[in-house]
Parts: sequence; structure tokens; C-alpha cells
Amino acid sequence: MHMMKGSVYSKLQKKFGGQWISTSQKGNKVYAVAKKVDDLFNLLRKKNIAPQKTTIGYIEKYGQISVYISLSTKTN
Repeated sequence: MHMMKGSVYSKLQKKFGGQWISTSQKGNKVYAVAKKVDDLFNLLRKKNIAPQKTTIGYIEKYGQISVYISLSTKTN
């Protein structure tokens, strides 16, 4: 998810924690919310909103913080 101000993310966590969400880039407008990512895309399609024009991510439950690490390997 695009980095947004902590206070905005905290508000989203309180309201939508544990769900997938589609927002504006700054996170101040919510387009769709669902428990499953497939359901989120279906909601966006029904609303005629292109997912590429939104920021989509999973909102951790309020008070929970997760760290994700991406590892890549280089092969020749």
C-alpha cells in the first residue's frame, strides 16, 4: 500500500482492520472494502472503478503491526 500519513492509516485500521481496501492515493477516499481480495475487485468492477486508479492493500487489525521483507535472488 502506498505510504500514507500515520494518522490516516490509524483511522483506516480502526474502521476497516482485517480487511482489503481500495482507496485514493492519499487514503482519504475509500472506494471499496471486503474481507477477500477477490471480493474487493468484484466490488470495484460493479462500481466501474479501474483498480489501477486506486491504491489497494490489506489493512492490519487495529493495534497490530506487521513487517514484510522481500528477498530476491539473482541467477545467472
